[in-house]
Amino acid sequence: MFSSDFVLCHVFSAFLVFCRIGTAMMFFPLLSAQYVPARIKLFVACAVSFITYSSLGEMLLTSYAGLTAINVVLILVEEFVIGLCIGAIIECIFSAVHIAGFIMGYQMGLSAGMLLDPGHNTQNAQIGILLSLIMNIVLISMDLHLPLFRGLAESYNTFPSGTLYQHYGDLGQLVLNISSQAWDTALKIAAPVLIVSVVMSLGGGILARLMPQMQVFFLMLPVQIVLSVLTLIFALAGITMWFMAYYQDSIGKLFHF
Repeated sequence: MFSSDFVLCHVFSAFLVFCRIGTAMMFFPLLSAQYVPARIKLFVACAVSFITYSSLGEMLLTSYAGLTAINVVLILVEEFVIGLCIGAIIECIFSAVHIAGFIMGYQMGLSAGMLLDPGHNTQNAQIGILLSLIMNIVLISMDLHLPLFRGLAESYNTFPSGTLYQHYGDLGQLVLNISSQAWDTALKIAAPVLIVSVVMSLGGGILARLMPQMQVFFLMLPVQIVLSVLTLIFALAGITMWFMAYYQDSIGKLFHF
């Protein structure tokens, strides 16, 4: 027969795992979307937490003996903070797609036609919504969502329970580095459309100087939209593969594998 202390110890340890994994999974691709029912999110978080706790076994077993209420709260907050940082880093990685889509839409002249992004329940350019859907589909089709689940288990080797005070500097620096790289990545994704936009702007400026009577803006806008869309179509495969490589590299740096 199992003693009550043994059972409570496992329940307490499993709940700590759920605090970290459940918080991190709030920011995962697709699972963070507003249109995904909360019950499905909760079910997936509970299932992944149970599998993680079962596979790692005694490594995650935390004894509650001798802990005061304040100690328990601090441990729960620590696990929540670690999960929040992991989730924020993953969200920063994918925010590059949304930023790039907004930049492309603005440069194409489509910024006035904002649509509702069903994933984040916010307004976004059509190109940003399209890129987000494409990246999520490719991510799932290439099984690149699996390293996220593996990384959650590996996070207990990188950031063991009760050692946040030893790693808060490294974790905070990692969050800053990934978030700053998101803007750089967004500019690289939008680079083909930006180049076409700059060339068209220079051409329009020269044309306006040569022919002041011509309505250059109304003439160049549809041409710029068509050329930008064609450029995006031809560059989309390369952009997708490059972003997936960037995603894998960032996840490897986060979880050290």
